[in-house]
Amino acid sequence: MRVCRRFNLHHVAQTWFLAKCICFGLSAYQIRCGCPNHTLGNFLTKHFNLINLTLFKGFRLVPFLLELRAVIDWVWTDSALKLSSWICLEDVHANIFIMKCCQESEKVGT
Repeated sequence: MRVCRRFNLHHVAQTWFLAKCICFGLSAYQIRCGCPNHTLGNFLTKHFNLINLTLFKGFRLVPFLLELRAVIDWVWTDSALKLSSWICLEDVHANIFIMKCCQESEKVGT
């Protein structure tokens, strides 16, 4: 038997909806304000060359170092992102850096 309750009588649903609205509002505000410049990479990703690419890939091979850096950045950065979303953002940034280095090396080769 399925019990149907009206939304205005279901306090748990109201609280959940309010929390989600606040979360989406904070995320929208962060997107509107932009990402701070100091979180747009580390010192290895400032220049797109073979040396930085090799050092960056070596950094990524060290177990738990990448996750530790992401957690430390997430803790000390004002962000509405959850930790898992922050780690995904770091991964996207790393993949973009690797692709940009490959593009730069192709330019030099031609």
